Amino acid sequence: MEGNRSTAIERRDRSPFVLRPETLAALASERIVARGIAYARAGRVEELREHGGRLEARVLGSHKEPYLVRVEHDGEELVPTCTCPFDWEPFCKHAIAVLAARAGVEAAPERPAESVRELELHVRRRRGETGGFKFRRLSGDGVVGSFEVRSPSGERYEVWVRSFADRLNRCSCLDYATSMLGTCKHIEAVLVGLTRRAKKRVAALRAGRGLPPMIVVTREDTPRIVARLGAEAEPALRRFAARWFDAEGVFRGDPVEDLPEFLAGAARFRRLVVYPDVEEFSREVAERRRMERRRDEVREWFAERQGRVPGVRAKLYPYQVEGAAFLAGAGRALLADDMGLGKTVQAIVAARALFERWEVHRTLVVCPASLKHQWASEIARFAGLDAVVVQGNREARREAFARRASFTIVNYELLLRGLDLLPALEPDLLIVDEAQRIKNWRTLTAARIKSIRTRFAFVLTGTPLENRLDDLYSILQLVSPLVLGPLWAFNEQFLVREPGSVRPAGYKNLGELRRRLRPVMLRRDRKEVLTQLPERIDARYTVSLWPEQQELMLDHEQQAAAIAARGRKRPLTPQELEQLAMHLQLARMACNAASLLDPRARKGSPKLEEFARLVEDVCVDGGQKAVVFSQFEVFQRMAAEVADRLDVGYVRLHGGVPSHKRGALIERFRDDPDCKLFFSTDAGGVGLNLQFASTVINLEYPWNPAVLEQRIGRVHRLGQKNPVHVILLVAEDSTETRIERILGAKRGLFQAAILPDASVDEVQAPQSCLSLAQVLFVDREVVEETLPAEDAAEPPEEVERAEESSSQEAGGESVSTGSRPEPSMPHAAAVESPAPDASSRPATGTAAVRPIPAARAPGGPAPADASRLPAILGSRLDRVVELADGRIVAVVDAVDEVTRTAAESHGAVAMPRAVVEPLSLLGDASPFARAKVLAEGLVTERDAEAERRREAAALAERKLRAAEAMFAAELPAEAIVAARDAMLAAVSGLTGASEPDLPAARLLFEVLVPAGRLTLEKAALVAKADGLARAYGTSSVSPPAPTARSVLEDARRIVAELQP
Repeated sequence: MEGNRSTAIERRDRSPFVLRPETLAALASERIVARGIAYARAGRVEELREHGGRLEARVLGSHKEPYLVRVEHDGEELVPTCTCPFDWEPFCKHAIAVLAARAGVEAAPERPAESVRELELHVRRRRGETGGFKFRRLSGDGVVGSFEVRSPSGERYEVWVRSFADRLNRCSCLDYATSMLGTCKHIEAVLVGLTRRAKKRVAALRAGRGLPPMIVVTREDTPRIVARLGAEAEPALRRFAARWFDAEGVFRGDPVEDLPEFLAGAARFRRLVVYPDVEEFSREVAERRRMERRRDEVREWFAERQGRVPGVRAKLYPYQVEGAAFLAGAGRALLADDMGLGKTVQAIVAARALFERWEVHRTLVVCPASLKHQWASEIARFAGLDAVVVQGNREARREAFARRASFTIVNYELLLRGLDLLPALEPDLLIVDEAQRIKNWRTLTAARIKSIRTRFAFVLTGTPLENRLDDLYSILQLVSPLVLGPLWAFNEQFLVREPGSVRPAGYKNLGELRRRLRPVMLRRDRKEVLTQLPERIDARYTVSLWPEQQELMLDHEQQAAAIAARGRKRPLTPQELEQLAMHLQLARMACNAASLLDPRARKGSPKLEEFARLVEDVCVDGGQKAVVFSQFEVFQRMAAEVADRLDVGYVRLHGGVPSHKRGALIERFRDDPDCKLFFSTDAGGVGLNLQFASTVINLEYPWNPAVLEQRIGRVHRLGQKNPVHVILLVAEDSTETRIERILGAKRGLFQAAILPDASVDEVQAPQSCLSLAQVLFVDREVVEETLPAEDAAEPPEEVERAEESSSQEAGGESVSTGSRPEPSMPHAAAVESPAPDASSRPATGTAAVRPIPAARAPGGPAPADASRLPAILGSRLDRVVELADGRIVAVVDAVDEVTRTAAESHGAVAMPRAVVEPLSLLGDASPFARAKVLAEGLVTERDAEAERRREAAALAERKLRAAEAMFAAELPAEAIVAARDAMLAAVSGLTGASEPDLPAARLLFEVLVPAGRLTLEKAALVAKADGLARAYGTSSVSPPAPTARSVLEDARRIVAELQP
């Protein structure tokens, strides 16, 4: 192995991949570091080479194929990539092995850092050393003073260097303020640089010589004021300091009440330096105390008015008054009330109270797209304040923010795309609805939402914890990063890890967690506060599977079991994990109907037969309305066919069209006596008010118990006057019943961590996807598989992969209606007119362009009819512009007789977009350089969808051509990656514009296959290509040419068959 390294690597003294022992130890947990070093010493690292800022190698592990490892330096830190499935820590044992081999195994540490705190400190030191930071002095004597630090990404921070012996330095970054470590990578970068530049001076400072006596704030552990006088301090100063500081140098007075007196006395000592953060800390403490007093003042304000807030036009229940007072008083808080208790109205009332107290002038509401108009309606109804809904193109969104309305309402997706527009609003209050959208702290959505700076913040969710305690941690970070502390300390205090592993085996100290949450979180259960709410009656109906269903289900269970059994022996590859999730999902679908997986199977299913009986009982005979939930849109459609046969009216809600059609859908279900059924996917489980129904029918058991409660909460909520019947259809002795038995762990964690009256202090962790499969299938011996016992001494390190999932479709839901639409209610049937025949529209292309007509006087009035072109040409028109010389041009998708005649008859000339766009590249020489936009084209939703699909198809064609060129150039790995991209581009044309952006496997098997938009065969081909692209795309190993040729042939077929 040593020979390989010496020949394959060009040695460089300053290579970022040659790490010191303590730095290597800081990259991962003790167990991972130790195992990585053992791998390096055992000679398992092969083909190690460094080139182009990358370190690559193959590592022999427990799998028959080597793991492919790449470590890159992005200019700031090391970024590892490995084909193993481990992702609980940034570095796996294989990446550690590669770095240990690069540094020389003899340099690897025998004993890593002993505590989590030391590991965190080592990580920051390492990032400071290798991060590529640059700094310059702003003030001071060159070593002690303030410095500007610039990261490779261009961000700038200010660092104050005050000591080389203690953690008394300071940085303007968020990590320094919240980590409780007293340092950060920016501070460490400056310390390393100064030590290299002035070794003797720094050595003297470390020994306590040359530093002036100082009063500073340390943020190590609990922030506090400390004195460091040094050996050279005058006796009078020492006597003065002894009055105010204890033996350890900590200020013993009150940082608010006593600090002014101390500062007045300290002013007479000219050499004593009192840093500005001392008074800043005093102001922080004073502000926290003021907010505590304000909490009581606001609650008294509510009490004096007996819960009646001026301007609020609603009579609230006592618990709602309490909730509004809690939000308004805390200022930044989480309202986690159960579904159906009116979190929206409580937040509106609290916001109105802050308006009345002149503490808030502008509020930003961030919510799912489907709830924007519901928020606007309830603000107008309850608070009587102006509300602006942000929508449309970028210019329309800019204008919406610039209006600075009392309430500005935006959905998550639009806010992320236009966060730079937010400063125009300058909100005082941020309201985040359905905040489980930010439960994963790793996602861009969570990071962007938390970057919004407002004085007040109301966070609303009925499910603050769905899977892991990390969910709650991420949401509470928006309320206040100080409540739960830094993540490393949170994990240390509340996580129980499996012996010798980084996986959580359970959670501890939950009583302390509840104590910390009490001041900032309020949670009430419907059973506690709504004693007048009608009873809820739960019924579980089991059905037997048909033989063909049983066969399909067992087939996918066996395939999942085979993969899960391998996970007992060794870590699974990413491809195996995706296949595991796919087979679990397909086994669930088989429980609904065999025809969901096999079009040749007989139609219908026992569930549909039972559903028909329920519809007859509830709707036909009982005259009641019911809400029907299914995760799978195709199965929802099959259930709707049952309603058609029974002549029962219905509406359907699912992903795919904008949310503004939701209003007509709900109105018909509420007002039309013949509309008895409301079919919905889980998009309708969030935010809808459907209390005019009295029955909830769940066609299958959802993966997450919180989703089931959200469904029921749409009906069993405030305003419900009838008993609510909840029906769950479950296939007997099936994947569903096996899942149902073990999902109770998630409920247990929620209740133990969230409910204020809980007494449990420790719980087990919920199962991961792999563990779930092992419990479901392997432990009950669905299959018997014998595997070689390689690496038997090593416990498997597979962990649950972090999933970023949206709680609902981004842009809303589509609506279709069932039988017997009411002609007297035109809004009831939210059905679009049929799309025009493709032959009636000209093909997009470049036509001959007529000369631009003679110019009119520049700046003169535009032809009166030019403004009518958007209405006439619709989506055919991109824009109408006035050139600098006064001529009018209509930019269209293609020039034909229709667009040419329309433009000329309205004083303009038609030019195709394909000609205009290249002209814009000429800069000032272009005739369009100073063109003024007179009108924008009107793009209908259907046309926008068609255009999006055409763009996806065009992208797929370009990627396919690139793949063919790369294959011809004998670049098989690059060809596989490009072919995979071509398939994914083609498949993306099948998705709705509002559907969430998901990883490839989830998009294929959770959205497209269940919805019937993609066959199982095509999905499997795309998944196979994705796995090969990820395996070979990050490796220096070339795939066999036949493998690349096979993927390319699959790509040709899929791109051709999915053309719009």
